[in-house]
Amino acid sequence: MKENICAQLGELLTDSEFIGPWQFGHVALATLSLLDNEGAKIKFSEMVEGLSDNDKFLVDNFIKSESYKA
Repeated sequence: MKENICAQLGELLTDSEFIGPWQFGHVALATLSLLDNEGAKIKFSEMVEGLSDNDKFLVDNFIKSESYKA
């Protein structure tokens, strides 16, 4: 199951830009970290480990920028 989710997010990370520099996969991962749910936070931590440094930066930047509040 984890491989399936990773493959789906990998596809989302290769799509065109969605909001500024962020792609759907960045937003999806950021959403996991923002949910008030321990399981979601654990899944976020597991999945972010496999990202490139650039994708990690973009996910972290999306969370810090609070663009999801716009």
